Amino acid sequence: LVPDYVPLPSYLDSPVDPAIPHYYYVSGVSYFFLPGNSTPRIVESLPSDLALTQTGKVILSVRPARGSPGQRIKINLAIENATGVSGDGMQLRVDYDAAKLTPWAQVQPDGETVLFTGLSRNLEFTDNGASASGELVIDGTGGAMEPGSGKFFTLQFEVADGLPKKTTLPVTISSATMRDLSGIPLTVEILPQDPSEVGDGFIPGDLDGDGLLSNTDKHLLQDLMKPKSRPPTADEITAGDLNGDGKLDQKDLVLLLKLLNSP
Repeated sequence: LVPDYVPLPSYLDSPVDPAIPHYYYVSGVSYFFLPGNSTPRIVESLPSDLALTQTGKVILSVRPARGSPGQRIKINLAIENATGVSGDGMQLRVDYDAAKLTPWAQVQPDGETVLFTGLSRNLEFTDNGASASGELVIDGTGGAMEPGSGKFFTLQFEVADGLPKKTTLPVTISSATMRDLSGIPLTVEILPQDPSEVGDGFIPGDLDGDGLLSNTDKHLLQDLMKPKSRPPTADEITAGDLNGDGKLDQKDLVLLLKLLNSP
């Protein structure tokens, strides 16, 4: 890829085509002088495993949640590869069942339907939560995403009264338009997801489902993170995926420890 050494901990590969897979591997180079030798001996490590990346592409999804009838439910929109995403010109259209879900801005006069997250905290945007009826539209007007993957926006709804348990609460991203910081359109892939449903809500971080946040949840998360552990259940992912990237890993453990240590 490069004919010379890269002495910095990062490398910007600029002449790449958007939305086309690119494969990279990295090796480390060191050198040392042997006694009486003015020419250094150069040693290169074995190459790393291949890493796959695609420029100019983001992946969006809706993370499933559970909520009780007549209560507020929070549903996370997630994003992968948020690096270099502009708020200017961004638009997300989210379909929901208006017979089952009511945007929170229509429930509480000062309520918000769309909440920003750590990744989207610098975005400027508006939404039609106060008037939406089956389609929530989020329009970006400025700012930029923080780099990373995880929760993009958190959507707040009220679940309709009288719905039986296991009733599905479909919330889907119908379309999305996004641009990079230079104004170039990005390729957006929207992943299919299991729908949210009516049921007992989760306490964030309560992996064992006992209604309490304790060291038992921490130990369970640590066990599920091990390479040879059993696959986590859907409930464990919903409760333990605190950063919203769809998996249980070290980032979730850091957030769980913060919850355990908070007053």
